[in-house]
Amino acid sequence: MQLTYNFTFAIRNFFYAPGVQTNVLFFDRGTTDQDQTKSVWIYDLRYQMRSFGKRNPLNKQDFAEFEQLYQAEMRKATYDKESNPNGRWREFSIDEIKARPNTNLDISWMTDNDEADNRTLQELLGEMKDQSDAIATAVKQLEHLLGDVADE
Repeated sequence: MQLTYNFTFAIRNFFYAPGVQTNVLFFDRGTTDQDQTKSVWIYDLRYQMRSFGKRNPLNKQDFAEFEQLYQAEMRKATYDKESNPNGRWREFSIDEIKARPNTNLDISWMTDNDEADNRTLQELLGEMKDQSDAIATAVKQLEHLLGDVADE
């Protein structure tokens, strides 16, 4: 199966503002009108990917892995709870989708494997105060330097 994309259309009509996250859905039309959807396949192109936008538009290479994985006859998930919890390509049954609030398709499962931040609130506030003090000092130094320039 060959997939084609109109990237200009996608950027103008889906990505209408910087920073807006958008899901693009592909549907296979069945031969009847009843009971078509047994499962939904999702490819997560958001997690740990470059930012897409006016200066960094989507391109054909961004869809290369998706095209390879999309093969309807031999479709296989890259996600596995134990061996690959951050696999981008995953199947959800219709029952799993129906169980979601409002059958929401904005599904994320990929997470950072970094250890949890165990700092206390006091430690976090102390670090914020230190950073704030450093910024205030830098601003005073900059004002002093600019004052010398303005006097010339």
